[in-house]
Amino acid sequence: MQCHHCDHSDYILFGKNRGAQRYRCQASRRTFQTMRRGKDPTLIDRLKSYNLEGLCLRAIGKILGVHHKTVSRWLVQAAGQLPANQPRTKACSFIEVDELCSFVAKKIQMLDLGSDGFYSWQSAWLCLW
Repeated sequence: MQCHHCDHSDYILFGKNRGAQRYRCQASRRTFQTMRRGKDPTLIDRLKSYNLEGLCLRAIGKILGVHHKTVSRWLVQAAGQLPANQPRTKACSFIEVDELCSFVAKKIQMLDLGSDGFYSWQSAWLCLW
């Protein structure tokens, strides 16, 4: 075992803190202990994978056994560690709205809103809306 501050191997016992043995480095005169507080780093990796799967913060918190605000804070910290220059995608000049129009048309038919002729799904106004 070595000092966490100066990597020196000359240390003495220096009491206990919350049940963990404390040590004092003879070279730097600083104290350290072997048990460190905090969560397991693999927990953060699992949190990222759950977030990518689309789980909400509360569900992730329940699975991992932490508060949902802690989950939010960890995600913000992980986002801060991303590189500043993200790769840019190509700008597209053509967007199809066929799927949107068919989706809206299906909803209009389900709700029976097309009976008065005002919400005609075939009109260009609805497709561009």
